[in-house]
Amino acid sequence: MKKLLIFQIILLQLLFTSCNTPKNQAYNGAIENESASEENVITNSENLTESTESNRRKSIADTYREYMKENSMELDIDNMSIAELMELEKYNTYLIGEQHGISSNKDIKVAFTKYLNQNYDVRYVIEEMGYCDTILLNEFLKTGDKNLIIEYINNNEKSLRYTNETYDYYMELYEYNQNFPEDEQIVLVGIDVQHNWQKGLEIISDLGDNEKEMPELVKNVIEIISSVNPTIDEITLAMDVVDSNPDIFKEYYQNDYVDFYFGLRSIYQCYNFYNTQNYSLREKYLSENFKDMYAEFKIDKCFGMLGEQHVWLNHGSGQYKGLANYLNTEFEPTKNNVISINCVYNNCNYLIPSTGESAEVTNSAFGSTFSDILAENIDTDYGICFSGDLQFENKPLSDKFQYMLCVKNSQAFIIFNETAE
Repeated sequence: MKKLLIFQIILLQLLFTSCNTPKNQAYNGAIENESASEENVITNSENLTESTESNRRKSIADTYREYMKENSMELDIDNMSIAELMELEKYNTYLIGEQHGISSNKDIKVAFTKYLNQNYDVRYVIEEMGYCDTILLNEFLKTGDKNLIIEYINNNEKSLRYTNETYDYYMELYEYNQNFPEDEQIVLVGIDVQHNWQKGLEIISDLGDNEKEMPELVKNVIEIISSVNPTIDEITLAMDVVDSNPDIFKEYYQNDYVDFYFGLRSIYQCYNFYNTQNYSLREKYLSENFKDMYAEFKIDKCFGMLGEQHVWLNHGSGQYKGLANYLNTEFEPTKNNVISINCVYNNCNYLIPSTGESAEVTNSAFGSTFSDILAENIDTDYGICFSGDLQFENKPLSDKFQYMLCVKNSQAFIIFNETAE
């Protein structure tokens, strides 16, 4: 009886095991099949998404290619007649956006400086440099003293200003100016912070008549700016003293007052910018300087070739609008009167000033999208394309700039060689 009971128990265990094993196998198999099925669905979905995205990009590229084929024009910078089609008469502020350190930028800047002056009476060239630098350069344009331009270039060693292209541009500008009386010649206006503040202090320290009796407040400020390494608090104090007592400083500096004031201000701005590393603040300074210098010099039209983001019509930096955005939307004398032309580069190199080496240009996001396609449609090294109805990232490209200027086959800037002039 006991043996029979043990046998029944063993039999029941065997029956239970035999009944459950297929169920477990079937369940596990179903899970495996379901997972495999899901993987196939996911893989197919990913392939479909990749294919759809690829087709979408191809469609967009075809749209760009077709548009640029119809709307791009070759530009001969030695004969700027094609610029007549750009309706430049509609504007009073002409801006070109560049990526720095590319040799052809100099040729473009020379061509537009002369063309805009000859055809639209544009006398003022705004520069992405501190005001103190333009004190030296404007004096060079008046006198032709090469020591001044060489001093300026040497003041900016290890920068993109320390190049043969810098020397060549201002030499060509000086020679061009000789065709006109002084009151019709081109003038430079530096609207940036004074990046080399030490040299800036030396430049403004030489202003004024040292033999003239100096008021105590002027002495205090001169003492600060003549010191070896003034602190940010000292420069701030000097700026506050000048701002609070303009009549005293105007009386002392006379014709040098404007240069002294804007020079000191650009140094003060430099201290604040580098102390905070706040690029939004720098953009604010560019706009404020433009506004105040526009009024001081009674500028009616101007041209500038600056870093590309400064000239995008819808650009901002932090809480502040970019320069071109501010000028086109807020500053009344230039509101809705700004033309922005953005350079895109194909097969070009730029200078790395810290090492003296060159590297291939990597375009900004939209630049890499357009530069190769635009380059296909021009046989020369320069071409213009109207932004028109083109869309970029679901927005009209014309919100950024009205024209693209394609630059092909340019070498990098060349480190300055004084003996090569």
